Amino acid sequence: RDGNGGGLYMHDSSSRIQDTIVQDNQSIATCISKIQDGSMSVVCAGGDGAGLYVEASSPSISGSTVKANEGFGDGHLNSNVPLDTQPDGAVIFATGSDLNILGSEFSGNTANEVCVVVLGVQICNGGEGGGLLLDDSSLTMEDTTISGNSAEDGGGLSLQGVSEADLSGCTIKENVAIDDGGGILLNDTSV
Repeated sequence: RDGNGGGLYMHDSSSRIQDTIVQDNQSIATCISKIQDGSMSVVCAGGDGAGLYVEASSPSISGSTVKANEGFGDGHLNSNVPLDTQPDGAVIFATGSDLNILGSEFSGNTANEVCVVVLGVQICNGGEGGGLLLDDSSLTMEDTTISGNSAEDGGGLSLQGVSEADLSGCTIKENVAIDDGGGILLNDTSV
């Protein structure tokens, strides 16, 4: 997919990220629209993981800072598919992965919603998980701070699908969501 992993793109990897700063990166969705057989669809790709995009991987992140990164939406904006079932832009986006995070900081990151106008109709999607968004992934996080992040939903942390999270000694503060889950948004998830 286009526009994913502004700072780091990780696929099928078990990398270790230690004492690293991931800062001032962007991921931007690209959208196209088409009309076929009288039906309109808009498809957007990319925009996930402004700081890190993690797919089918098992990274270990320790002593690192992820800050001031900005993601601009994602999803498959299709008139036949419910918008709320689509993946969304996030600063760290993980799908089908197992993340271990220790003594790190996620601050001042933003996941923005992307809107397109087709034939005078505005369609918006994305903007979920300002600090982290996990989809069908697991998370073990210790002694980590998630603060000052913003998104449409899940300002600090958004957990989707069958994600499991084990948080210990973490601080989640001063995150903002325009709609739901300023600190943490849980959707079909166990913590």
